[in-house]
Amino acid sequence: MDKTLLQVLHPEWFTETSEFPEEKFPPKKNSTVYAERVDKGYKVMKEKKVVIAGLCINIEKKIPKITRRLNNLKKYFKDVEIVTFENDSKDNTRELLKKAGITLVPCPEDKDCKLKKTNAVSHGIISDKRMRMMADYRNRLLNYIRTNFSHFDCVIFIDLDIQGPISIDGLAHSFSQYDRWDAVSGYGLSGITLSLGIPVYYDILAYDDGTFKGHTHCFLNALPITLKTMSKKRGDDIFPIKSGFCGLELVKMNVINDPTVTYEPKDGKYICEHVIFHNNMRDKHFSNIFIDPNLLLLVGVQGDTKNNLFY
Repeated sequence: MDKTLLQVLHPEWFTETSEFPEEKFPPKKNSTVYAERVDKGYKVMKEKKVVIAGLCINIEKKIPKITRRLNNLKKYFKDVEIVTFENDSKDNTRELLKKAGITLVPCPEDKDCKLKKTNAVSHGIISDKRMRMMADYRNRLLNYIRTNFSHFDCVIFIDLDIQGPISIDGLAHSFSQYDRWDAVSGYGLSGITLSLGIPVYYDILAYDDGTFKGHTHCFLNALPITLKTMSKKRGDDIFPIKSGFCGLELVKMNVINDPTVTYEPKDGKYICEHVIFHNNMRDKHFSNIFIDPNLLLLVGVQGDTKNNLFY
């Protein structure tokens, strides 16, 4: 399956990745405060130097849309560097990324990053092998950023292959709260058959609020996590969590610059790499971790759709 039910119902929302349908997602409450924060956030963004970073494999056909999205983001900041870790693509992804001016993290093993590894998701979304592979790839990306861009202000980690747009107003809302967070994750929305096409928070695996942990009991906690996240509306404040990602996360560079904050588990047990990263953040007292229900993005199809009955 290459589309969610939401994409079938509202294809116009996914036509252009640089244009989020803001009018379809107005604040449900606190509209005046929301507008003031968005206005402030745009001003804060203009003062920040950011790295936009992500992983990718076999995204040749998506690169034109990805490039438009990234170029659109660049105009809102003082300075932007775009960095990606790509490996083992079977198409022309690597060359097209180079032509687009996107920096590729080098692999010491092979100049073209042919690591002879399969796509991580093919091993199963919660398999130990996938978790180890994802942690390795993200650590490579993290180390490159730490080495080359330590003087920047912030990193925007993003799933490059999301199929819809990111709310720039939502991004501005998050930056308006810049002094409150060490990291803040977005609100990636997917509308699958199971949700009757209603946009819902999709990244259960990376979610941990201290009560419900998607990485330990993913299916058992899916419903309560979904109900809790759906109770948060646009116009609400950012709210604290222990871990989250959902397609996009902002992390301050002082966190990135700490060499002990990695995707490597201290106990040797590999779980969702985002949970590991946030555990290591909190160990170093970077505990101001939030989700922003205003930072919306439409993700479309994600993960192993061939074997996922929820789609």
